[in-house]
Amino acid sequence: MQDSILAMNPWWEDGAVPPAVLGRPRPGYVDSMEKGLRSAGTVIVTGPRRTGKTTLVRQLIQRRLDQGAPAKRCLYLQLDHPSMPRENPILASVKAFRTEMAIPRREKLHLFLDEVQHSPDWAREVKALADLEPGFQMVATGSSASVVEPDAMRHLAGRQTKLRVWPMGFREFLEFGGKRTPLSEDYLHSALLKDYLVTGGFPRAAVEEEASLRQDYLVELFEDILFKDVASVHGVKDTARLRDLAFLLASGSGSPASVNKLSRLTGLALDTTREYISHLQSSYLFHGASFYSRSVNETTYNPKKYYLVDPGMSAALSGRERAGALAETALFEQFRRAGGGVYYWKSGPELDFFLPGRKLAVECKFKDSIAEEDVRGMVAFLSKYGLKQGLVATAGAEGEIGVSGKRIRLVPLWRLLLEPEGPGRRPAGPRGDVS
Repeated sequence: MQDSILAMNPWWEDGAVPPAVLGRPRPGYVDSMEKGLRSAGTVIVTGPRRTGKTTLVRQLIQRRLDQGAPAKRCLYLQLDHPSMPRENPILASVKAFRTEMAIPRREKLHLFLDEVQHSPDWAREVKALADLEPGFQMVATGSSASVVEPDAMRHLAGRQTKLRVWPMGFREFLEFGGKRTPLSEDYLHSALLKDYLVTGGFPRAAVEEEASLRQDYLVELFEDILFKDVASVHGVKDTARLRDLAFLLASGSGSPASVNKLSRLTGLALDTTREYISHLQSSYLFHGASFYSRSVNETTYNPKKYYLVDPGMSAALSGRERAGALAETALFEQFRRAGGGVYYWKSGPELDFFLPGRKLAVECKFKDSIAEEDVRGMVAFLSKYGLKQGLVATAGAEGEIGVSGKRIRLVPLWRLLLEPEGPGRRPAGPRGDVS
């Protein structure tokens, strides 16, 4: 067996994953992987690069070992490693593993595949394994949705569940760093939120205390995603213009982005600009909010707003702490992960967010004093759609104000960001109806 595969699986030697590569516990994700394995036998874990997918897989391996699984039944393969076989790397490695360890097919195998997008036929190989080996279980990670998820659906339909790992939200950021405080101590949450907005939720950034080193790391990560998960995976040759486009979107994060204007600024053709934006989204680097309208044409032809996946990365790229923009990015990500769709609206004044699934209009105004001019977009939207109440995320102001016959609730942003993420979860706030 290759020395590189032996090095990838150090638990074969002493029966435990080295503590140095286990990282800080994130049991919620590990629980989700175990649940998926029990129900489907295969779990596809996707999400941006360096959100901790590999570390979570190692935590799952350690849990398996703690539960009594033989160490030499747990095979981890890093598919972007240059030593992996070019032809059928998964099947070849599993065959070599079973041969070397004298493991017959009737014995259960735990297979962990990292960065599967680097193996073009990975899903077909996994299907072949699943057909040949009853009881086979596998976790596969990937950093490109447009490559990994369609392959999984085409070859593994009905045999897999999906799990996405994102940069940490505010709640997990606090838990990860052991910083949870009583809800009654509002002043502590406000200070911790400011720390989160400039640090962000990538695990390594969250533990880096030196601001300049953290900034360098996040800028490097942005570039890595561009070249490894976009240009390399999708065969983009004009990497300079791809980079220009990505930095333009990052600099305007949270503002409507006209594809026509982006095309002119970068010198890319319109169709190429759209294609590159799609690639940037499939790498999880950006997410979009569409214009809200009952008219499909209006929604389609109005520009989208694009947000970077993490406020800390946005702060690092801009080189300055734009508290309002970072707060809006964090809130957008919170709403997006909760599901149900996130839109914006504009007709002169702008409404930051509308969540149709919750019938909730939201402005993000990261300051303590909210004036009538701060909610003009919200009032216009509420009037247009016959709603009576909305919500403003603030720096610290709390309570309720009335403007033009509309009830507007003020909620500190930190309180909204402490709401659990996930489908079916609702942030605190009023609800209305859009007919």
